[in-house]
Amino acid sequence: MIIATSVKFIHLPIEDWARLVQIAAIIVGGIAAYIKWFRGRLYETRLEVSVTGSLIETSPRQLLAIARAKNVGLSKVSIRQEGSGLRVFSVLTSEPGSKVLSVGWKREATFPVFQEHEWIESNETIESQLLVTLPDGQSGAYRLELLLTSGKIVWKASGIANPAKPLNSIQTGDETNV
Repeated sequence: MIIATSVKFIHLPIEDWARLVQIAAIIVGGIAAYIKWFRGRLYETRLEVSVTGSLIETSPRQLLAIARAKNVGLSKVSIRQEGSGLRVFSVLTSEPGSKVLSVGWKREATFPVFQEHEWIESNETIESQLLVTLPDGQSGAYRLELLLTSGKIVWKASGIANPAKPLNSIQTGDETNV
């Protein structure tokens, strides 16, 4: 009985075979498209980066900067040292005036970050601390800018360290494709 049924199935007309193959192709294509969409969303490269810092009133003055990166995605993110770093900017002095103006910044130095890490695992947070001695005679605020590079993606966080108050968490996850 079983052999007779399977023999009848094999002797289907060509049109029926074509319909079966088309149905199977549509089902397989739909599953593949769903997997590709799901994997693309789930394993997207996502980091949250932040930089904090505070000025330490010693002689000479020092700046303590703390850079953090957290992988909030499910994929491992490789860190490329070239293009990554912590930049320190000082305020460009200007004459006091009667208008409110934006402050200009002068880049003082760039320091490497996360040198002991080649990648960040899923749900992992890494941190890099840096103590910088500031030049004599310069006072005022300092701007910190963290750049983290992986492949063609650059994440950026920045903020201002004010002598009157320590720098709080700045900007999280500003992502740029290069």
